[in-house]
Amino acid sequence: MKFLIINADDLGRSLQINRAIIKSFLDGVVTSASVMTNWPASPNAVQMARDQDLPVGIHFNLTEGVPISDPIKIPSLVNQQGKFFQKVEFFVRLLRKRIRQRDIETELRAQVDHCRILKLDHYDSHHHVHVLTGVKECCQRIAHDYHIPHCREITQPHPAQSLKARMQQWTIHLMGRGCAMNTPGRRFWGFEFMMNKNKLQVLQKTVSVLDNGLHELMCHPGYPGENVGAYSEPRHKELLALCDEGLPSMLREYRVNPVSYRDFDVECTHE
Repeated sequence: MKFLIINADDLGRSLQINRAIIKSFLDGVVTSASVMTNWPASPNAVQMARDQDLPVGIHFNLTEGVPISDPIKIPSLVNQQGKFFQKVEFFVRLLRKRIRQRDIETELRAQVDHCRILKLDHYDSHHHVHVLTGVKECCQRIAHDYHIPHCREITQPHPAQSLKARMQQWTIHLMGRGCAMNTPGRRFWGFEFMMNKNKLQVLQKTVSVLDNGLHELMCHPGYPGENVGAYSEPRHKELLALCDEGLPSMLREYRVNPVSYRDFDVECTHE
């Protein structure tokens, strides 16, 4: 059996992204989403997810925007302006042990508390920080305490992906593998979908090469607007591809079952 989770990241980052994710869930092939709770549009995201019964997880964020916690309480995570350090600086500071696990855990627990009205079925993270040593352990404890049963695993890349996408995925994979569901044939996709301009072609290729097992495709649909980041125009292209009218029949043709983490009862096992 082939199972495919198509998860839209960044729910809550902006109203435009919220609208696009809901559209790609109702009119497209998206089956799940991950909510960022430290952005002003997150209350709207929570309400829309509840109204549409959208399966959701939490998109832990330590590398962009303003934290939910008082910056004074998490000093190692923020700069002088009280904002998170950008991705590269965060990675360097973490590697040099200049970021305290206590601060990480304080902020990530606050992010979960901010959306506890939702039944979270998984966790992942902005810039994949949840796989990093020093962050991974905090995420695992929080997932256990809040009964969040699944997590995104950045697996080894599939040979069918482009060389550039494989290199990026290998890098993240080797940093640490987060947690695993012990599901045979599990595979992560999404880097090539982000990099390639022809979004629909990548989706079609991905569907055509899936093996038996559980797969997750990361995506970032959105409409142009504020707070959508540098990946603005590609978000709209992703939305158009995810809502292509031919994809549902292609999934049936290749016997791919669209699912969410909500459909599985197996809990994460942490390595």
